[in-house]
Amino acid sequence: MLHRGAWGNNPAYGTRIDTAHFDEIQPDFTSGFVKEFNFSTQLYNAPFIFEDYDEVGRLAAAIPGETMNYAVANSMAPLKMRTLGIKTPDDAARHLIRQISVREKQPGSFSIHGKPVLFVFNISAFTPTEWKTILQKVRAAIPGQDLLAIGQRSVFEVLGLPNPQAYMTEVLAVFDGIMFWGGPLDAKLKNLEFARQAMKTLAKNKLLFWVLTNGYWRPEKGMFRGPIGTQSWRDQLELCFKDQFDGVIIESWNDLEENTDVLPSVNKGGVIFELLKYYSAISNGHEYYAAPPGLLLTQPREILAGDTLRVEVLSLPVKIPRRTFRLELDDDDDGATVYRSPEQLVPPDAAEEFIFSIPTRSLAESKRLAYRIVVDGKTFATGSWTTLRNSRLESPWTQGAVLGSQIPSEEISFHLRPEGAMRKAEIRVRHDVPLSRVDIYRNGHPVWSMDADRLNQKHDWQHGPVGIELDFQMPQYDEETPDRSGVMMVTGGALVRGFDMRGESLVTAPNRAEWNSPRQPGVRQFNVKLLADADDSTCLTVNLTKLNQTFSFTMGELRGRGIVEYKTSPHGRVWIRETDNPVIWKYMPGALGTGVDETVLLHPAGEIHENEYWLWVVDKDGKTFRSQPVTIFHEKRKGEDAQWLWDETAGQRFSAMVSRDEQMEEAWSFDGTAARVYPDEGGSGALLRLGGGMFRVGHFEPDAVPSIVERASEKALHFDGTDYAQIDAGAFPQGAFEMSLDVCPEKFTAFDQTLFFNQTNLTLCLKPDGRVDLKFTEVEGAPQPQELLGAEKIPLNQWSHISVRYDYQKLTLEVNGKSTSVPLAQGPAWDVSSESYLGARVGGTQGTQVGNGFTGQLDNLKIRCGVLAR
Repeated sequence: MLHRGAWGNNPAYGTRIDTAHFDEIQPDFTSGFVKEFNFSTQLYNAPFIFEDYDEVGRLAAAIPGETMNYAVANSMAPLKMRTLGIKTPDDAARHLIRQISVREKQPGSFSIHGKPVLFVFNISAFTPTEWKTILQKVRAAIPGQDLLAIGQRSVFEVLGLPNPQAYMTEVLAVFDGIMFWGGPLDAKLKNLEFARQAMKTLAKNKLLFWVLTNGYWRPEKGMFRGPIGTQSWRDQLELCFKDQFDGVIIESWNDLEENTDVLPSVNKGGVIFELLKYYSAISNGHEYYAAPPGLLLTQPREILAGDTLRVEVLSLPVKIPRRTFRLELDDDDDGATVYRSPEQLVPPDAAEEFIFSIPTRSLAESKRLAYRIVVDGKTFATGSWTTLRNSRLESPWTQGAVLGSQIPSEEISFHLRPEGAMRKAEIRVRHDVPLSRVDIYRNGHPVWSMDADRLNQKHDWQHGPVGIELDFQMPQYDEETPDRSGVMMVTGGALVRGFDMRGESLVTAPNRAEWNSPRQPGVRQFNVKLLADADDSTCLTVNLTKLNQTFSFTMGELRGRGIVEYKTSPHGRVWIRETDNPVIWKYMPGALGTGVDETVLLHPAGEIHENEYWLWVVDKDGKTFRSQPVTIFHEKRKGEDAQWLWDETAGQRFSAMVSRDEQMEEAWSFDGTAARVYPDEGGSGALLRLGGGMFRVGHFEPDAVPSIVERASEKALHFDGTDYAQIDAGAFPQGAFEMSLDVCPEKFTAFDQTLFFNQTNLTLCLKPDGRVDLKFTEVEGAPQPQELLGAEKIPLNQWSHISVRYDYQKLTLEVNGKSTSVPLAQGPAWDVSSESYLGARVGGTQGTQVGNGFTGQLDNLKIRCGVLAR
């Protein structure tokens, strides 16, 4: 099925795109651009540079200068205010003046390349009158500087005020403009009405910015997590043009790190960015022509077998003749073509949308589909693929390809196979343009790089490559020094390479690395990555020189505990963990040349059960190549079973034979050495973190860590009513599943005690009367979740076993062998969008606990992705 529609050339589009804003981009004092670490805690021009900052620099160079009228600094957000203890207007004024006094002498504080900086303030904490006083004090402290102050507040909060029109008028009397953040379309447009009326009342024009919140600080969230391609992006831009906003602010929130993929990247391939350039040109009345053939492909990285595969192809205007194209899908295992679309007419001046809807039940035996697009008889291998899953989706977001930016696939080959305990990769590249980077990726992380000085070839490994990361959370108070400079010494191993977040090399001797941390007040985060030649017996000693603090641990202890955590001051700490990608990489100073022939032996350290390896090549012109992935199982599981899947087209379940490698069962028990982070025993790579995630990934709460207690010959988690454990996003399955856990409550309370909580799908609670309650949402957008209540009260201070099963036909809750069921045959929800929690309901972007805590013990959590047909 094909849907074809016109878009993009509507003459009604008249508003300029004035602002391209990526929350992590701030001015740097030397390079021009930096990448901030946390979207909601950014400070004025914090001088942080990551090893991939050159990619951010290319962003600025690629956007036409006339479309970038502003740069943006995010200056005050709720999390920062809470962290800094800002409670009064005087507190806020002092904080802002202090930040400006530190940085006002540096270039880029108030303009970047001649473009003024917008300072965005979350204004919900103070009244407009209080903000007037704050801004007066700040402006008085910076005479001669033009501070463009933009107010930001949730449109829902504004609508909930007693007189939102009066409030908006007061805000725009104080601020130079406002940005409409959060909430659905109708709420934003209502706020726009208030703002337009306010400007009439004030008889002054103010800057009004539409906000495209396309990303989220968790990788599985964001505008592009569903099978809708770029539709939301294009709809939002169209609305911005038609309603004559002064500009659009694009929040991508840690784009280069966390899969929101606005920038050209290994996952999105630049599709979203290409659309930004297109709309920037036409909204300013300029011509735009894409690189031939002018086609953009967007498709899901993974779907469940039986779902409808929705593929988007967009055409952009090109200067060369272009007549037709067709889409082809190959089975990546045997190369057989499993889908070929009819020829589609695509004139060279057209900006059109083509949506292909492809049923997949008949493709259930395929493992991966590779995409080709044939344009006027010429074949373009896109380097894109969709994996058909029979159980858990591991990458529920989309990826894309800009055909005009692809290196021809016939010039590159990549082969990989197991060789003993290692992985042998063979690479061959022939290309006329010098290369910038040649990387091998595993599960989305680089594990070998040509631009890392041929690291794996030069080092004579004695043990094996181990990636180590030190993540410092700085104190935010003047009485605590922010300096986290230090030295790491290694005994029984060697340090091979290391970088801090500025990209500076750290290794000064085979057994020594040294780093200097930022000393500016307000700098919140510092990160160090090291590559070591180490094994479990290797000892690592960290000395924080300015704090006169020293601590040591072995690699075996680090692996057993998951994370080494050290409190560096009353309000600062450092987390140390082993990283997934043992090769530290950054951009080369020069070109590699036009040819590469390499045989590489890769160490399997960091592999999970199922691993996807692929090759990524970038040349000096910015063209890219992404190979089809090669799947390597760390340990092959023999046999297959019949499993229930869902046919979205027919609206019914069906049975298919599924390899045991795809019947993922995640399991967490808490026996052995006590730790704070527990990896899934089934090998999926999902982590369970006591007290929440590391900083910026769920916001670790040290006071919410459940304790480890003895349970006969086992161990269990003990929760005191305020504790919780967080499970990685995506660990809870989409579609059919089975889940079970052991429960030992200590008391019944007047409120529901949370046993297991997944915000999108499932909540398991203990009611005040002692019965177990299950709420389950099987399809996205369902008005009410299905609810089941256990037949009998469970005992206090005794272990009970609880299980939940959903098989596309019914939902079953079983408590101590007694089951209750309800018919359900509506198929899976496609949106896998949240972390899961044990012991408490946790919500909000800061991982804030919101109550309903459990008192008692939990143990032996198991989640089976997919249900056997029996």
